[in-house]
Amino acid sequence: MRITQIGIFLAIVRQGAIASAARELGLSRTTVSTALSALEDELGVDLFERSGNRLTLTPIGGAIVTDCRRLEQVATQIRSRCLHHLTGAESTLRIARDDCLPEVVWRDLLRQLKARFPQTSVSVYLAPPRELPLLVHRHAVDVAYGLMPEQPTTGYQRLRELADIPMYTVAASDHPLARL
Repeated sequence: MRITQIGIFLAIVRQGAIASAARELGLSRTTVSTALSALEDELGVDLFERSGNRLTLTPIGGAIVTDCRRLEQVATQIRSRCLHHLTGAESTLRIARDDCLPEVVWRDLLRQLKARFPQTSVSVYLAPPRELPLLVHRHAVDVAYGLMPEQPTTGYQRLRELADIPMYTVAASDHPLARL
């Protein structure tokens, strides 16, 4: 059973006809019909009752629609995660921060991150400013943001002043975030 066959099956369910499903998918009727027949042969059941050009789900066909939708959704998530990985994006991001920025700012930033990178799991940890570089150094987190209590001395920190309040971002030099 191939994911493409599942997608074709679901398109036929949505459209109710092979020709309509073929148009939706941008495939030929023969390709759609062949994929459906191959899926039915592999499963050993008829998924549709054929009546002219219209197809009606059989009881077993109707019973597996929800499973097929879940399978297609999981396949899409897998493809997305792999694409995410190939583009150098992380599937998890661990952020340490101090309490210098208001909570509402962090909630907004996290909402934006989730919208832009929906497959990335983000965890945020609160820590005192002096501990932030150590958390990155020990790989407990990927990046840290906070007030800068003193001039950084290690080579993996990047300093960017925001107004009159010195803040810093810490990322290990071998982490993909250091390339941004």
